[in-house]
Amino acid sequence: MKLRQYQRDALNSYYLKWGEGFRKPISQMATGTGKTIMFSNMAKYEASLNNRILTLINREELLQQFKDKLSQSTGLDCGVERAGESAYDTLYPIVVGSVQSLSRDTRLEKYHPDFFDLIIVDEAHLSAADTYVKIFDHFQKARIAGFTATAFRNDKRSLGNIYDCTAHEYSMRQAINDGWLVPIKAQTLPINIDMSSVRTQMGDYSDKDCASAIEPYLEQIARGMMEHAPERTHIVFLPLVDTSKKMAEICNKVGFRAGHVDGMSPDREQILSDYEAGKYNVMCNAQLLSYGYDNPAIDSVVWLRPTQSNLIYIQGIGRGTRISPPYIVNECETAEERRQVIANSSKPDLLLLDFLWNSARHKLCHPAVLFSEDPTIAEKATVGNAGAGGPEDLEDVVSSIEVEVQNEREASLAKYIEANKGKKKQKLDPIEHMLSIVDDSLVTYEATFDWQKCKASSKQVDALLNAGFKNADGFTAGYANVIMNSITERREKGLCTMKQMNVLRKAGIDGSHMSFEDASKHIDKISRNWKRSNKFNGTMRRR
Repeated sequence: MKLRQYQRDALNSYYLKWGEGFRKPISQMATGTGKTIMFSNMAKYEASLNNRILTLINREELLQQFKDKLSQSTGLDCGVERAGESAYDTLYPIVVGSVQSLSRDTRLEKYHPDFFDLIIVDEAHLSAADTYVKIFDHFQKARIAGFTATAFRNDKRSLGNIYDCTAHEYSMRQAINDGWLVPIKAQTLPINIDMSSVRTQMGDYSDKDCASAIEPYLEQIARGMMEHAPERTHIVFLPLVDTSKKMAEICNKVGFRAGHVDGMSPDREQILSDYEAGKYNVMCNAQLLSYGYDNPAIDSVVWLRPTQSNLIYIQGIGRGTRISPPYIVNECETAEERRQVIANSSKPDLLLLDFLWNSARHKLCHPAVLFSEDPTIAEKATVGNAGAGGPEDLEDVVSSIEVEVQNEREASLAKYIEANKGKKKQKLDPIEHMLSIVDDSLVTYEATFDWQKCKASSKQVDALLNAGFKNADGFTAGYANVIMNSITERREKGLCTMKQMNVLRKAGIDGSHMSFEDASKHIDKISRNWKRSNKFNGTMRRR
């Protein structure tokens, strides 16, 4: 199977990081962009080098999915480590293992600590758990390659304690713009759901309380679905199994063909098979299908499980972002061609039905968080979309808010420039830099890995001082790195340097979007005027 360019870039990035001395890189790749295909090809390449590879899967039922995709994409088979199966005495160079099974002492001790050369981790956001750590500690010399759609666990345990760098990032928004996922439209239904009695437990909302809050509105929600999206294929996420069963019954009552599935459903495979075949057009569940489930026909997600966790929310919404059928864009050479094919397909977009969650005490995840990590932008986009009369494209909504926020920040910069006009030359402050270039990577930056929290190296400090920054010796290594990356990106785009911006700022000119050449011309003009002014003033003084 031919890899897409972003998939090749992602795989190459691991080898670059390993070559730089990192042992445990992690990549953040949007749901639906083919992570399983990527690490299947990584496993095939490593096997060709006579290396042994362990692929860790969190759910036993997903092991077969990996085996199938490995076979389809590479033609290889693999050993299996789960329940009644073991692979430690087989000749397969690739082993796929259930984390729950392999973390048991009786299984792990059968493997020599040097047995595997590489450990590939699916759903790597889960790998701060003790079961994963136990496996990593046993195979201490093995390289680790983490793959995830979201970078942090809900309980905020930093993956920086497990991984040591980011290899590659490919966001949902970028994948949509590149034509590899369908556009997302959001519509707020005017159903005011009262969340005032919902408590927080272990960092998120109580499922029991959420169920009690939502159940009085289920029929109203189902009728809203029928009114606004009767022909779509819906997946509905609810807090409890009982709530999911009730929602399925109500959806059938209002005219849908609805089903329910949970972990105890004896005919689960048949239910999902019927859903994929079109027998059902609504499938209700209580988080069972939030990750690892692929059904490209899904073109509506109804999120009725309130959460504070971006991870949980993004994973669930990702069930509906795949193109249907997936192969329709395979022959397209450009993003524009892919987007046009999607627009003319049977699934031109994904619809998110959002609701008015009535509570000032709670901060919930809304559709805007899918496209922006900047909390200011996400909040403004959510408020703006709440009054929308029909479905709105999330890209358009967030982009317009980004322009608004950028204008606000540039207005702050203009005030700063005016207040400091004509002052003696001084070094740049990183906050000034952020305001100047409106760089989201600086706005949303948080240290992830241990090395990022260390003091900036002398090399980094010298580079930042040379670039025109003050107080660089007080920066952390991670913050220094993100600033230098920003500077490098500006240079590659041909934009003016920080020093040029500083000179222009003293003259009351905002050079943040100016090219290097234009900034140079302005500075030359400022210099000539300054020299003429000094010469004139000197002549006057002599007279």
